[in-house]
Formats: sequence, structure tokens, C-alpha cells
Amino acid sequence: MFQQIKNFFTEDTGANRRKAPRVDARGEAAVIIDGKTYRLKNWSTQGVLVGPYNGGLIAKQRSRITIKLKDDKFNIDFDADILVMRVDEIGRAHV
Repeated sequence: MFQQIKNFFTEDTGANRRKAPRVDARGEAAVIIDGKTYRLKNWSTQGVLVGPYNGGLIAKQRSRITIKLKDDKFNIDFDADILVMRVDEIGRAHV
């Protein structure tokens, strides 16, 4: 039981844990966080990568974002509740 608790607090929350392949964003792809617009770099069914990011989100914080996608085939906006996985040293938010 101790090992399960230890694993819960120390498990890898980064790329090694990724279950769904990421797809590079095409066309106009943006994420709105706290009223500011950031570039959507890539996304999957499990999360998004935003950058460069210079906002105030921190790891393990819950928030709500709006994703805006527009290309020659569609134009869609949707809201999502997120859990921030990390904000890395080069200004990318992994949510």
C-alpha cells in the first residue's frame, strides 16, 4: 500500500505518460486563458500545449480555457476545464 501512495505522489506527469498522440495545430489556433490569447502549438484528446505562455497558471492548478480553431475547412470555438500539468522553463504551458 505504501508503494501505491508513493507512486501517486511521484508518478511522471510529463511526456512519458502521454497516452494520446499530439497533433500540430493548423491554421489559426489559439487558446484564451484569463482573457489573454496564446498560440496553440499542439493538442490531443488528453491535453494541449500552449506557448509562449507568460501568464500566472501553475502546476496542479485548475482553470477554464477557450480554444479557437479556424482553417479553410472549419471555424470552431469551445471551452474546456483544464488541469495544468506544468509550465516549462521556455514558457510553454502543458495542460
